Amino acid sequence: MRLVLLIGGLVLAAAPTLAADLPAVFAKRSVQVGALVSAADVELRPLPEHRAAGVATSLDAVVGQEVRRNLYVDRPVMLEDIGVPTVIRRNSLVTLAYASGGLELTALGRAIDSAGLDEPIRVVNIDSRVTVVGRVTGPGMVRVGGSAARGAP
Repeated sequence: MRLVLLIGGLVLAAAPTLAADLPAVFAKRSVQVGALVSAADVELRPLPEHRAAGVATSLDAVVGQEVRRNLYVDRPVMLEDIGVPTVIRRNSLVTLAYASGGLELTALGRAIDSAGLDEPIRVVNIDSRVTVVGRVTGPGMVRVGGSAARGAP
């Protein structure tokens, strides 16, 4: 009898405690890649803590973002499924800007990747055919050079 009580006590001690539910963002309807998420597309619902890794927990973090992977009805929105809205699309022509001290240079380039505002992007200089990495500063504008690498505008 003591052995049964001892084993029963060990089982109860090893049982996991019930995890709390956390707020999570769920899709209310399907949203396709490239669309912007609106408040009508998502809602907050409880989600068990053990399933919440990588899930968006705030409507503010999701609304206005661009869908990078399709969102499906009644499924949680993962942070990797969304991102900043795309400002420069792959293969589009962009203006490369370089500034150092009083020197300012611009050149025409072609985007290798798509990117949003203040994201890094690879661009091929049309004239030299050299690939450079810069930071998107606006529609069709990429800053290259020292300040772009540090994240400054």
